[in-house]
Amino acid sequence: DPAVLILLSASARSGREILAAQQRYGAERLVRDSASVRREALVDSLVREAGRALEVVAADSPPLRALLRLEPARTARRLRIPALVVHGVTDRQVPVGQAFELAEALRARGAPVEVRVFDDVNHLLLDDPVGDPALYLVLPSRQVSAAVLSAIVTWAGRTLAAQPVTEGVR
Repeated sequence: DPAVLILLSASARSGREILAAQQRYGAERLVRDSASVRREALVDSLVREAGRALEVVAADSPPLRALLRLEPARTARRLRIPALVVHGVTDRQVPVGQAFELAEALRARGAPVEVRVFDDVNHLLLDDPVGDPALYLVLPSRQVSAAVLSAIVTWAGRTLAAQPVTEGVR
């Protein structure tokens, strides 16, 4: 059994909801320069078609079907171990609000939870003031944010040091 849990850019919502939100974000990016009266209809149409395509692909893909059925908050409600939830404010793939939803689910059975949210950090935990996945390849650095790494190391050291030592286990 693990002693602690560290969740990085994790979703609280189902895989189906996350993929739908990502499809909507992508569609909105595609039509952002369209006339405002047509924009919403175009986005809705693109999202509908992407959803249909996703179902076709999922029919032949057990891993994708498993992702669509995934319910992270439900799983989190069964845990009781200390947890750190790390998220970037500019995450456009999993909205930052889900960090707090996930923390609430983890606390349901009394797990001690700390949430750390970082400004100008994207879904990959890279320094990124925009967070657009289409721009990941042009970021000046592909190294995880130093602030994120420092927070993880500090939390893990403090939390693991407070754990009781089991005889014979190091």
